[in-house]
Amino acid sequence: MSNQSLPDVVMALSRGYRLNIRQAINAKALGLNGMHAQCLRIIAATPDCTANHIVSIMHRDKGQIARLVKELITMSLIEKHPNPADKRSQILTFTDDGHALMNKIHLAEKQLDKQMCEGLSTQDIDAFKRISARMVENLQRDDG
Repeated sequence: MSNQSLPDVVMALSRGYRLNIRQAINAKALGLNGMHAQCLRIIAATPDCTANHIVSIMHRDKGQIARLVKELITMSLIEKHPNPADKRSQILTFTDDGHALMNKIHLAEKQLDKQMCEGLSTQDIDAFKRISARMVENLQRDDG
């Protein structure tokens, strides 16, 4: 059993995951940071994704997300299209380069998941997911 505190373990796991993903997709050379990657993952997971949806998921201000979206457009990873359901917003979609990058990210995540779970049983992994999800819920709970 480790003598590390829970925050130390969580930070080490998070840092290790981020560094490995960044290395696998060559993020530094592409000029991508963690917020770019998170934004791309949200777009990939959300049909008819808008900047407002990204704001609600990432809990960042609209200006910060607008700049992030603009950077991803400049990198030719995403593009905007009119939203037929709401004339005030635009749908964000992947370019061919964006799709290729997301495929690379998904492959890297799959390989990293395999590496992280090496030597763990299905029960261990299920327990980790259950406990981690509860911790996230506890952190998101509004007590006051």
